[in-house]
Amino acid sequence: MADEKNLAEDEEYVEIITLTDEDGKDYELALMDNFTMEGRNFSAFMPADPEEEEDEDGDLVTIILERTVSEDGEEEYSDIEDDDELQTVFDFYVTEVLEKQFEE
Repeated sequence: MADEKNLAEDEEYVEIITLTDEDGKDYELALMDNFTMEGRNFSAFMPADPEEEEDEDGDLVTIILERTVSEDGEEEYSDIEDDDELQTVFDFYVTEVLEKQFEE
């Protein structure tokens, strides 16, 4: 289940969604990008809580989920279970989405 709310942060529009896992735990994530790879839709997020946006190595935490639309028109997000597939999608995101944004 995804609930959406919008926050103005430094005059920038930030979309925050709350995802609930199968155990009922809620996660607030800030949407960074939506992108398509090989006909599939994905969304890249980072934790909405600034204290959680870096891992123990100081790297930014990026969460990539597959985005689909249910029969009733609701957006749904799911984990990419296969580690190799997740790495492929992450590499695509970095090289094809982020790098092109920085070039603009």
